[in-house]
Amino acid sequence: MILLSSYSPASPVNSFRKDSKVVSMKDKRDYVARCCELSEVLRADFFMPFASQIILYRQDSKWANPYRVSTDDLRENWTAKATTLCMPYSTIDLDQPFTGTLRKIKITAMRR
Repeated sequence: MILLSSYSPASPVNSFRKDSKVVSMKDKRDYVARCCELSEVLRADFFMPFASQIILYRQDSKWANPYRVSTDDLRENWTAKATTLCMPYSTIDLDQPFTGTLRKIKITAMRR
């Protein structure tokens, strides 16, 4: 089974402010932990992140970029031992055993 999931505190969860400071209800580790929990409960063979890798450019959305869960965050906090953590945008040949790993990638800004 391949679990595809969007996961990120770059959402309304971190849009609350008090005295001009962010009031955070969850952090990046909480989102990684949830993905690990889902992977274990569903007995996923692979976890492939998607959607959370985007970089926001609109003025009303840029605030969320620092809250993205990066591939480093995933790698450092991944605990689902039976689930292979795949790199975003991986290709999996379902006729062959998966041998890839989550390697470090650099996400760069797109130019318009």
